[in-house]
Amino acid sequence: MAIVVGNATEQDILEIILLIAQLRGPTPTPEQMEAVGGVYRAMLEDSNHAVRVAQIEGQTAG
Repeated sequence: MAIVVGNATEQDILEIILLIAQLRGPTPTPEQMEAVGGVYRAMLEDSNHAVRVAQIEGQTAG
């Protein structure tokens, strides 16, 4: 089993949101998704933040 950890990209945002929702509570509503995605986009663009994703066999796991 290969585990790969790398920098998150904008393409990872939806999967990040869904993973966090599984851990902490409700999934954002469709109306909230753009605002929540905006938070992650801002973090990806900010050099003071490092957002990483872990993939197991090509599937985002963390």
